[in-house]
Amino acid sequence: MKKIVEIIDKLKINPLFRMSQSSMELTHSNIWAWLFDILEDKQKFFDLFGSDIKYKTQDCHRELHHMDIIIASNKTYVLKKGKAKGSSVVKVDWDSPTLVIENKTKDLAKTQQLEKYRETINSKSKSPNNNFVIATLFEMPKIEKWSEMPYSKIRDNIKELLDKGSFLKKHKAFISEYINMLNDLVELSLILMRVNSGKYDFLSYDTDTAKLIKNLNNIGLTPSYMKYKYGIMGTEFDKSLKKTYSSLLGTSGIVRKKSSSIVVEEVEVYDFQGKPLVQIDWGIAGTSKQGWIDVAAILSENIRIGVQLQDGIYRRFICDLKGEALDKAEKLRKNGVFFKKDNEKKFGKFSKSKDEFRYQNLRAIDAPEIIKDDGKIKPGKTYEEILEHVKQDLKKAIQAGKELKI
Repeated sequence: MKKIVEIIDKLKINPLFRMSQSSMELTHSNIWAWLFDILEDKQKFFDLFGSDIKYKTQDCHRELHHMDIIIASNKTYVLKKGKAKGSSVVKVDWDSPTLVIENKTKDLAKTQQLEKYRETINSKSKSPNNNFVIATLFEMPKIEKWSEMPYSKIRDNIKELLDKGSFLKKHKAFISEYINMLNDLVELSLILMRVNSGKYDFLSYDTDTAKLIKNLNNIGLTPSYMKYKYGIMGTEFDKSLKKTYSSLLGTSGIVRKKSSSIVVEEVEVYDFQGKPLVQIDWGIAGTSKQGWIDVAAILSENIRIGVQLQDGIYRRFICDLKGEALDKAEKLRKNGVFFKKDNEKKFGKFSKSKDEFRYQNLRAIDAPEIIKDDGKIKPGKTYEEILEHVKQDLKKAIQAGKELKI
């Protein structure tokens, strides 16, 4: 903890870091795009990000097709006609090989998102030699056909360019300060990745974690830390369920959604074939800075039933897009299926609406080995230990679907 505090104190007085706090990813991406502009030898930018593309006449594009940085063929500005007359739109001819850089300082890279980006570029580019790079502050699972470029390597490459005199004198002080910020961020991320690795210990009621969160709050890094930790846990859950879902649920596949709290319209494109699917979501709950992960059985286009972990609280829930969640939950409670009849006064209903019913009935999961007397998950429990009980509840969710005749 002492070392973390030392790094945080250095970051607090770094003006670049302070300016980056409203949007860290945006700041770093903007600085990298600026480096492309100021480098006289543009080839060095490709080398900086480990790309084997040879520079011709490519330009730097920011947020084109929602991607952080695209180094692609020359851009021209075409004037719009009609109602938008007077404004312009960027046009790219896509003749040269394209470099795509996706920047991740907090969220884990999502396979679906990156595959969509890759398909978009490959469908437009006239070259088969496009490069796709993920810049990562925290270590992340490998994504097929994307190269990982850790912030530590980016820092080293920028420093090497600086030492070799690749930048003009007027830019050197700014770049040196940026390297100092990267040094501190990289060192902090390496420490945070080791904190309680593989354990569900990022809990506000655990004393050591509470101190860590308080310190990270001072520099606005709590959401990044929480998203990383819950992302790792969600990824571990996902891998385990992929190995076992056939025997567990007899499903035809696993569906992942990025941040929805209810099943959305896109779900109806999946072929259920009379079998449930498993959905895994994770993220940060609004301004509370508390992470959450949902694991649910999708029983139809409209209904999903599952469990949520948030800051050590274990909840069961049902969502119904037809606005009948409360009625279905009450039916299950009366029959003692999934939502137990007891403990309502002690633990109570977490939330209820037409579309969603969440019930905090912790003792009902009957898991004294992972749940404390006050109903919260015990510190030090591993992802695997918790996942075993999640799997048991998924089986109960399937039984709930049969009870409701879904």
